[in-house]
Amino acid sequence: MKRNNWFYRLLFSYLPILLFVVSGLIISCFLFIVKLSQEETGRANAMFAQTVMQSVDQSLQTIDSVIMQGIQTDEVFSAFFNEKGTTNTYFLNYEMGEKLRGWMDSNPWISSIYVVRWSDRLLLTQDGLANLDDFTDEAFIKEAQNAMNLPNWTGRQDPFAPHEPLPKVVTLVRKAPLEHGNQGLVVVNIRTQAIAGSIEEKTALKLGFIAIHRQGDMLLDTSERSKEQGKNNHVKLASVTSPYTGWTFESGIKQGGIISYASAFSYLWIILGSLVTVVGVIWVVYATRRNYKPIESIITRIRMNAPSKKDEIADVRHMDEFGFIESTFGNMAEELGKFREQSVKDDVIKRKHVFQKIMSEDVTGEVEQLLSELKDGHLLIQSKQFQFSIAEIDRFHQFDSRYSASDQYLLRYTVTKVIQEIGEYYPFGIYCEWMSQTRLILLFSLGESDSCNMSETVNGFWREMLDWMERFMTFSITVGIGREVFYIRDLKRSYRDAEEILRYKWLLEDRKIISREDVEGKSGKVYYEYQHLVHALADSFRVGDAKWESTFERLFSEVKGAILTAEDMVNLLNYLLFELDRELSYLDMESIESLKENSLSHIREEICIIESVTDTQENLKNILMTLFNDIQGMRANHSNHETVRDIRSYIEMNYHDSNLSLTSISDKFGMSGNYLSRLFKEEFGESFVSYLIYFRIEKAKQYLKATSEPIQHIANLVGYTHSVSFNRVFKKLVGKTPGEYRSMNVK
Repeated sequence: MKRNNWFYRLLFSYLPILLFVVSGLIISCFLFIVKLSQEETGRANAMFAQTVMQSVDQSLQTIDSVIMQGIQTDEVFSAFFNEKGTTNTYFLNYEMGEKLRGWMDSNPWISSIYVVRWSDRLLLTQDGLANLDDFTDEAFIKEAQNAMNLPNWTGRQDPFAPHEPLPKVVTLVRKAPLEHGNQGLVVVNIRTQAIAGSIEEKTALKLGFIAIHRQGDMLLDTSERSKEQGKNNHVKLASVTSPYTGWTFESGIKQGGIISYASAFSYLWIILGSLVTVVGVIWVVYATRRNYKPIESIITRIRMNAPSKKDEIADVRHMDEFGFIESTFGNMAEELGKFREQSVKDDVIKRKHVFQKIMSEDVTGEVEQLLSELKDGHLLIQSKQFQFSIAEIDRFHQFDSRYSASDQYLLRYTVTKVIQEIGEYYPFGIYCEWMSQTRLILLFSLGESDSCNMSETVNGFWREMLDWMERFMTFSITVGIGREVFYIRDLKRSYRDAEEILRYKWLLEDRKIISREDVEGKSGKVYYEYQHLVHALADSFRVGDAKWESTFERLFSEVKGAILTAEDMVNLLNYLLFELDRELSYLDMESIESLKENSLSHIREEICIIESVTDTQENLKNILMTLFNDIQGMRANHSNHETVRDIRSYIEMNYHDSNLSLTSISDKFGMSGNYLSRLFKEEFGESFVSYLIYFRIEKAKQYLKATSEPIQHIANLVGYTHSVSFNRVFKKLVGKTPGEYRSMNVK
């Protein structure tokens, strides 16, 4: 009887689960297939609607392009709107009418087209002349005349068939001229039925439909739905909007064969699911009967593999099967105790997670709840003042290469313990965690009963800590101290202050404790304000000008004065990489690519480990000096190096001569112009003419900034006889006119 009781208990435990699971699987499978079918159909309709939209847009853009080209370039259009070019007005009108009829003949979509001339209010259609005041479409023309921005295509009722229910047109209006339209306009009407006919002809729609509307105004619908039968007959599956016309193209299916097929498909799955359920029930009954017999075998295996001693397992004769299993689980509880010991260690990770969440997310309303999860968190919640500090390991790339992972862990642990020991002599509480390999986060809190100047006390604490590190550690740290706050909800502000301060660590390398006062008010510039110096430096490299070194020193001098963040300096140096790569690519020298890539790779390595402004400046200068000397050496080995340098010196001394040209210099140095130009290109990476123009414009910029001479006079000083050509070249190279450039630099 006992055996039968367990059999039925197992049987009636499995059966409800099986029925529930299988039923859920059947329903889920059916819904999945239906959803999959809908998605596939939707994707297909989306592609179809996209194709139709592109086809319609292409046709409309073709018409639009022909109209605009006619307005801009056609002499007949120009003569018509200007009333110039012929004394025979009738012949001009006839030619214009022929032009309109030709457009209609070449594009069957166009149902009507006419042009309006404002000067005499003359209106010319494809059928002849008319007066604007008596024209059927007068109201629309006036509206178009007053409109500031005309849409590409506008849907409306056909003005020439206002009482017919179906005829509807889309209208294109283009002003003449295109910029301001003060001479007239061109109006093109296209019947939407022509568009619908073209769509049906190309797509052979049977089960699907296409509807086009703009902001609720239906332009066409190929499904031919009536108001009486259109409630639930069709299903919209996809919708796309044209970036050209702003029309929305909707596609879907008409009710019919597809719906019936989908229904039959779902019935098939229900039948199959029911069969699977029946088979599953039979299987569970069989499995339960079969699995009941080897229970003793299972108990034997438990005895053999249980993590307990054999003599501690209860005798199976004094309990049923599940009692024995329960006894085994009791022994497993010992292993659970060991697991709990491990979980204590995991509490450290939990504290770090809570700390990081408070600092990185907007959890203002949950701060107290999160802090309460920390050990002694209630004391922190009751504090009256808070201040964050972030300690960062200096030159971490050297630290990482010098010590193994285990040694690094030990050193970080030592720093943490020393901080805790020193903190015991101060009135505030300290919560600290290493949030990364390089950064230690400290939260100082002052209780209600404690009274001291928190900022001064925190600075004193760090001075003592740094003194200890200098005596006993072979590496150093830099500390950023955030602002003092009085509410828990402002903790994040103090943390962000400390984090922001450390961004200037690379410039303030002589300071190991940095506060807000050290960087506040000293910034204000961003890295792209120094891009002109980077460009000048790279350009000096290309032409072999030793002035790059003074430009480099000026760049770092200004960066130090502006107090740029490390991120901004990285961006600036990346821009230097780009400029050097571009400028040196112009040089036509052997091995220049390998030489360039080798130097640029060294600069990239320097950018990755940027830590100190002094080290960065010194290392970059050495890299650039080596690169410059190597390029100069390659130039010196060139057989015509001295000749090209003489030519460049001659240009720099005689740039003010307006007769200076490739011909005059080639005559002076006794070589052909083509050969001289090629030598110049190989040596400096640019043609003779480009170099002359660039040098003259640079001199002009100096005159504009340093003197108040008239622009015409400055143009003469740099070799331009006409200020118009000077202005044009200056704006092309500088992006501003000479007057704008002078005004900007004066300000």
